[in-house]
Amino acid sequence: MAAAYKLRLKGYRVTIFETLPVPGGMAAVGIPPYRLPKDILNRDIEVITRAGVEIVYNTRYGRDLTSQSLKDRGYEAMFIAIGSHGDSKMGIEGEDQGHDGYVPGVVFLRDLNLGRPITPHKSVVIVGGGNVAMDCARSAFRLGFKEVHLIYRRTRAEIPANEEEIEEAEKEGIQFHYLTNPTKLIAKDGKLVGVEMIRMELGETDASGRRAPVPVKGSEFVMDCDVVIPAIGQTTEFEPFKADGVEVSRRGTIVVDPDSLQTNVAGVFAGGDCVTGPRTLIEALAAGNEAACAIDLYLHGEKPQRPDSAKVESAVKSLGSYSPREDAADSTLRERRGIRHLPVHVYEGARDVGVVGGRERPHQPMLAVAERLNFDEVEFGYPGDDALSEAERCLRCYRVALVATSEG
Repeated sequence: MAAAYKLRLKGYRVTIFETLPVPGGMAAVGIPPYRLPKDILNRDIEVITRAGVEIVYNTRYGRDLTSQSLKDRGYEAMFIAIGSHGDSKMGIEGEDQGHDGYVPGVVFLRDLNLGRPITPHKSVVIVGGGNVAMDCARSAFRLGFKEVHLIYRRTRAEIPANEEEIEEAEKEGIQFHYLTNPTKLIAKDGKLVGVEMIRMELGETDASGRRAPVPVKGSEFVMDCDVVIPAIGQTTEFEPFKADGVEVSRRGTIVVDPDSLQTNVAGVFAGGDCVTGPRTLIEALAAGNEAACAIDLYLHGEKPQRPDSAKVESAVKSLGSYSPREDAADSTLRERRGIRHLPVHVYEGARDVGVVGGRERPHQPMLAVAERLNFDEVEFGYPGDDALSEAERCLRCYRVALVATSEG
């Protein structure tokens, strides 16, 4: 959507071929309404379509479209922004038996957002510790499940979801079970009735830099439930593009030139989750904006590349550690690079810079837990005075990092 809008503003005829019956991709079907209200999303989509972007729904690449059919219609460039709508398997017994009550997290959220009927049961088990798992658990609470259990194989200290998501889920009564992992789905007459679990303990540090969870022998137990929702990861369904020659990495993502987002096929670009793996919505939007810049250059016969702003951001991320003081080495570096009157500071994202501007960050008003019985937005915007105060803090980012280039 972002790439289409930017390219349309540059004067191109742009068409989005959408597999789903609604526009917006994961923003529309992967985020619960209490986090991203539909009226807000639809307002943005209306701006894009009113600008002249055409959207063709229920159309799948490889089934309804091919690279040749697009060329035959006169399209000169393509941007692949298919997201990661597939689900990662848990690899446990009974997972592939098609039991009634087994629903992958991405499917659960898609059905919820498309208004498909979801019958709340007594007990649901969500497996995973990321934001998608939190979305599933908090949505199940709103749908009316009596018990919502979230299973995570490490401790709370390692859980990858945003801290505010964890805290709000705890307030809503989600039951967290740490150092626990499923081993087997239990069904009766084709319907789920429980999950066999095993206790875990943390062992040696693994490749991720975290202590690896290790099963505790003889600690198996059964948790009764009606529904199991695995939310341990997402995958990209890239096969039709791979069949047309687009290179795919060993980890299941589309390979692009990092400076242009162009694939190994000329005129074919890609971005978002299908390139990076599942990330945030804002990162996907950034990829769309950057791709539009590169595609514009390509269609003008120039070398495609991301905009300068993206290059600066990449440069800052690559700088390394942060030096809060100017010493002799800084002075020498300044002189060698021809930088005048400015200390050289190198950015480190994890550094605690204290209270910016002398003021704490104001808390946004939240909907009371007792009122979260539907999908109304939970987190409200800042009131006027707080918004101004927060903006003033934000504009003091020069306290965190300053990037200076030599003259000329």
